Amino acid sequence: LAKFSNTFFLTKYTQLFFLVFSISFLSLEFYNLTKNKFFSILLFLSITLNIKFMKLSYFIYEDGLYLSVLVLILALFIRLVNKFSLKTLGFISLSCGTLASIKLSGITIFPIFILLLFFLYKKRNLFFSILGFAFIPFFLVIFLENYLYLANEDKRSRATILAISGKLP
Repeated sequence: LAKFSNTFFLTKYTQLFFLVFSISFLSLEFYNLTKNKFFSILLFLSITLNIKFMKLSYFIYEDGLYLSVLVLILALFIRLVNKFSLKTLGFISLSCGTLASIKLSGITIFPIFILLLFFLYKKRNLFFSILGFAFIPFFLVIFLENYLYLANEDKRSRATILAISGKLP
């Protein structure tokens, strides 16, 4: 976004747009699960009218993007429980990798995702496809993010892949 505008104006409102998109998607998936318009609208309003939540998303800080991706993952979880598909599984894995790349505490959502897979798993012939769609996008995002920083010889305060491989266990 810095190539389009030299101020942070565009970045702030893009973050807000992504948050509102994530909340709308969550409300839509909640509606598809429950078929109740009232509670879906109430869910949308309860998140968007939360001043602290919206204020965090307005600042250019990692928490703004972190919250948006977290809401998106929750909506994708609901979609996966409602109707299982490998495409949704891949998007959740990709979003979990993005969440772990934004903030190291985002890695804690991935074990919950794996536990959810064990509850949803029903067909044995798709076992390796499910594992591939669950793990490959997650690690691909983390490896790519670390490669981009290390290729530019940029010093950074944390390295997600080092935490996964050595420090976290």
